[in-house]
Amino acid sequence: MLLLTTMLFVSCGDDDEVKLPDTKDVNYANIAGSWRLSEWNGENLEGDTRYYYITFDRKEKDGKRSYTIYTNLNSATSEQIPGSFLLSKEDDYGDIISGTY
Repeated sequence: MLLLTTMLFVSCGDDDEVKLPDTKDVNYANIAGSWRLSEWNGENLEGDTRYYYITFDRKEKDGKRSYTIYTNLNSATSEQIPGSFLLSKEDDYGDIISGTY
């Protein structure tokens, strides 16, 4: 009986392995383009008149890469906010996109 119980536990494998979806590397080419915010403070923006877009330019100009934000979330009128950004990687947080405007 002891041998049977031991064999039962030894033969069980660990099937609880978590499989993460395949993702692309975060680099300047992969984030270039326009991105639209789909949710704001837990509220779906689909079909709403409010919007928030950010467009990343992967080409470097004067040592910086630029982005432009187009939004009307904080105002009754549209705003266009330019800035610059860079990518970095941190051990604790992974890939980071940071910027200034």
